[in-house]
Amino acid sequence: MTEPAEPAADQIAGLRAELARLQAENRAWRSAHGASPIAQIDLDEQGRILVATERAAELLRRDSAESLMGKSLSEVFADGQCEQIKECIAQLDDNSLRERRCMVRAQGRRGRPAVWLRATLSRCAAGDGNLVLVLTDVTDIELSRRELAADVDLFGALLQVAGVEFFEWQHDGSLRSSPGFLGLLGLSADATLPEQLPNWVARLHPDDRGRARRHFARALAGPADPIEFRVIGDDGRSRWVRVAAIVRRDEAGVLACVSGVLREVSAEHESRSHLLRLRSLIDTARAAILMVDGQGRIVLANQAFSAAAGLPLDSVLGSSMDDYCFPEDIEQRRESVRSLLGTGAASFAWRMRCHPGGERWYQVDASTFGDDDGVRSQFVFVGTDIEAARRERVTMIERERWLDRVLRDAGIGAFRLDRSRNEAELVGAYAELMELSEPHVVMPDELLARVLPDHRNRVSGELSRFLSSEARTSLDLPLTLTDGRVRWLRAFLRNEGVYAQHKGVLSSVVFDISEDRRRADESEELQRQIYQAQKTESLGVMAGGIAHDLNNMLMAAIGQLNMAVSAVPVGSMLGRHLGTVESVLGRMEGLTERMLAYAGKTVAQMHPVDVAQLL
Repeated sequence: MTEPAEPAADQIAGLRAELARLQAENRAWRSAHGASPIAQIDLDEQGRILVATERAAELLRRDSAESLMGKSLSEVFADGQCEQIKECIAQLDDNSLRERRCMVRAQGRRGRPAVWLRATLSRCAAGDGNLVLVLTDVTDIELSRRELAADVDLFGALLQVAGVEFFEWQHDGSLRSSPGFLGLLGLSADATLPEQLPNWVARLHPDDRGRARRHFARALAGPADPIEFRVIGDDGRSRWVRVAAIVRRDEAGVLACVSGVLREVSAEHESRSHLLRLRSLIDTARAAILMVDGQGRIVLANQAFSAAAGLPLDSVLGSSMDDYCFPEDIEQRRESVRSLLGTGAASFAWRMRCHPGGERWYQVDASTFGDDDGVRSQFVFVGTDIEAARRERVTMIERERWLDRVLRDAGIGAFRLDRSRNEAELVGAYAELMELSEPHVVMPDELLARVLPDHRNRVSGELSRFLSSEARTSLDLPLTLTDGRVRWLRAFLRNEGVYAQHKGVLSSVVFDISEDRRRADESEELQRQIYQAQKTESLGVMAGGIAHDLNNMLMAAIGQLNMAVSAVPVGSMLGRHLGTVESVLGRMEGLTERMLAYAGKTVAQMHPVDVAQLL
């Protein structure tokens, strides 16, 4: 084997010259490449940096491009950012893609802020396996995107809190919306949606379709105010929604999309409907209704109050409550308001001052309400006109007083006792008749204790029978007074409303019958005396008749006896017997004279008698 010949000196010199030229060109290329405004980094197959531009060094927060030479990706980018670039390289190898892009973040040095870079990876055109990494500063774009994303999230949160949903209808019929859009309209997730905007009208309530079509036409022609209409959902229920939309057109003026927001306002419509009905009820109510703020100013009033006050409703609103009170009543009204603040509700009579003059009485039921903090600062007054009732009440009181005077003058008393409520009412001379120190209804036990003992059992039995059932009765009572006298009272009793646990109402009218009883006793005594006189007279008549008959018989017997005596010898036994008979007939004659005197047929002979001697 022969040894290779050593190159000639001129060949060596030529090679050195060529090397110097190539090095110069390389330096020139590097210098030109480094000065390029493009942030480019050339990588070998292992991911090491072959060459980089100054712009790339600047974006990566390096002092110079030379400081990047020979660095690996992990030395230049943080772990998370490096992995994204390596994943892009792997995707280039697997899918034979021409380029891949990803977002990386370069950390700043010496207090400089980090930058967001868009990394574009592609294969080198020479096909040697090297990679070209082009970096683009998208910090402003990324920050704007992030701010926009944050704003979108905030906007979404605000929409969610406000119950508002977003939609965007494209001209091609596609719809992009927030998650709750379909649910708000009462549509299911798989519902078939109209592809043309006018076809959405079919989803509306029939009464709202014409108005909605006109509104859509105005909205397509230019700006339009929000609109409210009813949407019929899949469940058949109609929902009120408020829609505000913006129409967007392309440069040629062709409709591009319609975007907007909508919110369900069914509750507002229902509340508005309730308010309208409430307002209608308030305005048509006969009662005077007021709402007053904490300063005593009227913020709401109905027609009934306006008519009673004699002022137009506009003049009533904003006026002070004091304008409708008499000066002497203002302090009393303020006291009622203070009581109302303590209890939350109150009821009182109010003398209303009318314009231009006059007054009217109201029975006011008042209550307070306030804000969510619980401070009661507003008042509601509902006044019922009691002018007619007050006049009737005054008339009734006058009649009651008149009746009380009449009953008292007549010596009649009465009471009414509701035993369930334990309420009693006395009129007339009841307390005087019952000789009460304190007016009250005399109950059975107290009454029986004052009845004469001889009548107590009778009165007790009659009261027991009367109180056990619903009935009417009259009862004569002999009451013992404090001075020992007896007063006879007659009570007409009535027991009504006795059922279940209800003890009923007991009422009575009582009056003094002592004089009637005295007159009855006198009349009875007189009748007795008359009867006795009549009986005596009858006896006298009878005795007179008997005496006459007896006298006639005695005259005949005496005549016959005288004839017999004259025919009998004196001193004979028969004479003595006849003498005895004559003596008896003489006494019978005396008896006959006395009977005639008793009967008044003869005049009695009056002469003095010595009673002692007679006895």
